[in-house]
Amino acid sequence: MDDNQENVEVVDEETNEINGKKESNNQTDSSNENSQNNDRIMGVLCYLGFIALIPYLMEKKTKFVKFHSIQGMNLFIIELIGIVCGFIPFIGNIASTVIGLAATVVSIIGIVNVLNGEQKELPIVSKFNFIKK
Repeated sequence: MDDNQENVEVVDEETNEINGKKESNNQTDSSNENSQNNDRIMGVLCYLGFIALIPYLMEKKTKFVKFHSIQGMNLFIIELIGIVCGFIPFIGNIASTVIGLAATVVSIIGIVNVLNGEQKELPIVSKFNFIKK
């Protein structure tokens, strides 16, 4: 090949091939990846106490975020019940501690589900549907 000649790429518009090699549509791939990352970020927020209000009150949300925001709000209501129980002498302190620990464990389970891209019902929380789907 002569030093003065330039490499010319031949692009087939129908198959998205450059010089006979398959080229992926990076723009679409990165757009889907950004959307999934945004959904996962919003999903994690659903299990962080009162911050669950942010994804719950969003107008535009995917089914994935909606599912986790409803579960997160139900968990948040259970946490509030635990806080209120704390004001009852003696037994309330025990109940509040148990509810708080259980809510922490369930929050971690919810966050793991979000990061794995799963829509699994949370233990305990699925029994109490304060907010319906």
